[in-house]
Amino acid sequence: MTTTTDETTAGPYERQTAWGGWTGENFGPLIRGERSAAPPTVLTTDDGAASLFYPGSVNMLFSPAGSCKTWLSQIACAQQVARPIYNNALFFDYEDGPDVAFERMAQLGLGYSELSADANMLFQYVTPDGPFDDAAGEWIMRAHFGGDEYGSDGDYWMTTAVIDGVTAAMSMQGLDPNVGVDYEQFLNGLPRFLARLGVAVILCDHTGLGGDVRRPIGSERKLSGIDGAAYGIETVVPFGRGRTGRARSRLRRDKHGHIARLAPVGKTVAEIELRSDADTGAVTYSLTLAGRASGGEVDDVEALTDRTLTAILDRPGISKRELREMVGGNAAAIDPAIEQLVGEELIRVEIGERGRLSHYPIETA
Repeated sequence: MTTTTDETTAGPYERQTAWGGWTGENFGPLIRGERSAAPPTVLTTDDGAASLFYPGSVNMLFSPAGSCKTWLSQIACAQQVARPIYNNALFFDYEDGPDVAFERMAQLGLGYSELSADANMLFQYVTPDGPFDDAAGEWIMRAHFGGDEYGSDGDYWMTTAVIDGVTAAMSMQGLDPNVGVDYEQFLNGLPRFLARLGVAVILCDHTGLGGDVRRPIGSERKLSGIDGAAYGIETVVPFGRGRTGRARSRLRRDKHGHIARLAPVGKTVAEIELRSDADTGAVTYSLTLAGRASGGEVDDVEALTDRTLTAILDRPGISKRELREMVGGNAAAIDPAIEQLVGEELIRVEIGERGRLSHYPIETA
């Protein structure tokens, strides 16, 4: 993709690459308040008190299959297109087909004006059949950022994009999800292209064997490379047709720190309840912040272990002293957490010179 440093003459497609490159950045827009790191604005709780995803960033949901992560991402899309200022949502599906997505969005209450190309088509569904390239980027710019297709005449602007199926998306590009360099190449394609346009990008991914929701399957960069927020989704009560299900989102990464004020890494931030009407098929939901009260000693130990794993994912090779500083526990508290993570084959410990202990994540299969 062509890179330009002249924002005054660049077209919309080129302008998304105006930041970055081997030249000094202009802080003027930041100083003048024209550009800033925005707080979370996408996927908002029922009371409006908090949102879970950052615009202009790559965010993530990961869980075992059937844990409602795709439902959550589609609820985020439905919320955006229902706002008074018309917002587009784009769903890139590498795992299912359009019939599934259409049925779910209709069950959530979207109608003709949001789903039809003959009307506004505020929610658009894409099943990619090849790697992301310049042609795909140009189509996104035309269709969703002031172009001439699908009603994008300046009144509509894409605010949310879901990429469902990280492993499948990487495989389509010939990339290995277990290799950090390959994952960085994937991030530098479609996800960051969209994020540079101010879009809240939501990656949907799976967990490894055993369904551990502390990290997604594959390279440790899948979590540490997220520059927004990442959540592991845990099923409390399975959801299905004619049934009520519940799940909770545990914070696994918060690059900008807004969400961590609600709950620290490892704790539950929000709880989702999905209700399917057995007769009509309509799906309603509740998204609420988790209670602020302490979860008790067991939960505190689990949270400490989670924070320890997150610190090791963020800084492979970290020493025990550095772990204590980052995680906030003493040796007596940190040691059991390390032993648990080693026993679960999530990390390994190496002994270096002068007995220095270095802690590294183990890639999951």
